[in-house]
Amino acid sequence: MSNLPVLVEMVRDDRVESAHRGSLVVLDWSGAVQISLGDTTTPIFPRSALKPAQAAALLEVGAPLSGEALAVAAGSHSGGPEHVALVESVLLKAGLDRDALQCPPDAPFGSNERQSWAESGAIRERIIMNCSGKHAGMLLACVTNGWPTETYLQPEHPLQIAIKKAIECLCGEEITFTTVDGCGAPLHMVSLLGLAKMALALAQGPRDSVLATVAAAMREHPQFVAGKGRDTALFIENIDSFFTKEGAEAVQVGALVAKGSFAFKIEDGAMRARAPLVGEILKLWGVSASDLAPLAEVVEPVVLGGGVPRGKYRAVKIVN
Repeated sequence: MSNLPVLVEMVRDDRVESAHRGSLVVLDWSGAVQISLGDTTTPIFPRSALKPAQAAALLEVGAPLSGEALAVAAGSHSGGPEHVALVESVLLKAGLDRDALQCPPDAPFGSNERQSWAESGAIRERIIMNCSGKHAGMLLACVTNGWPTETYLQPEHPLQIAIKKAIECLCGEEITFTTVDGCGAPLHMVSLLGLAKMALALAQGPRDSVLATVAAAMREHPQFVAGKGRDTALFIENIDSFFTKEGAEAVQVGALVAKGSFAFKIEDGAMRARAPLVGEILKLWGVSASDLAPLAEVVEPVVLGGGVPRGKYRAVKIVN
């Protein structure tokens, strides 16, 4: 059995039915480690939790992204019509069409959007894929700089070199291993401590800086960072001065202005464990019960038995 601590439990009639172990780091506003559980210094695959840093790199190289378009570049959209239209507008700004995207064809990421898509008889498309906003932003950055678009996902491409440098700078560590993410883009390994530093840097970015611009876009347009009804969007919508980003295999980062930042990875990759743990971190930072009340269904999801509530998912207290 893993020696990592249990972070989230599924409870049925006051008995623990399942447990999710993982690693977690919380930094205070000064950047000091407030909580460290498990292994927070060994590099992991952050997956889409790295998108805010990638979006910052796009601005650094001059990509003309702002507002909703910047949020969708930093996010994992649900694949609804409004998301597809926004991604298409970014491509149009670059003078490109959908065929320029090199992420794989996919169905919508959001459950409601996927159902509507299936009922319509539509086919999988690259632009529907949840990472298409990031890819469109990358293509716009290439066109802006006169870089080739055909090879924009290659690690040796000028854009990917710039993104890697930006991630290293924000995370405060050297990247020593790179593979390929599910969307086809380079995926760099960094530690949870590095991810928490990245989120804190974004939250503390000087006014009108690249970092502050990305953080503001995420806070102001949660529906394009995620999608309607998804926990990431609900957290941003309901908690002032907060932004967060999930990644596949149960990675999450976030930061609350004047409080700090966090990063965690659930060892078994269970995405259901993420939201209860985010809620526990917000409680640690003093977010009130009234502010968390609208998030009850995601912070403590109900466990049913025969269609009747019999328990819940709950985060284990991360401080004694």
